[in-house]
Amino acid sequence: MTPASDSEHGPCQAGLRQHLDSPLGSRTRTFVADRGLDNDTLRATAYRAGVLPVIQSRQLWQDQN
Repeated sequence: MTPASDSEHGPCQAGLRQHLDSPLGSRTRTFVADRGLDNDTLRATAYRAGVLPVIQSRQLWQDQN
C-alpha cells in the first residue's frame, strides 16, 4: 500500500465539496475514506460542514508495521 498521490487529493477535495454543496450534503453525517487520503484539509472540510470524517491516519498504519 502506498499513500494517495497528490493528484488524488485535489479531485477528492473537489468531489467532497461538490457533494456537500448538493441537496444530499445536508443529509450527510459521515465521510469515510481509506488511509491513502489521510489529509488534514480533507478532514477540515468535512468537519466544518458538520460531517464526521472517518479516515485512518497513515501514521497509525505505519506504527502497526
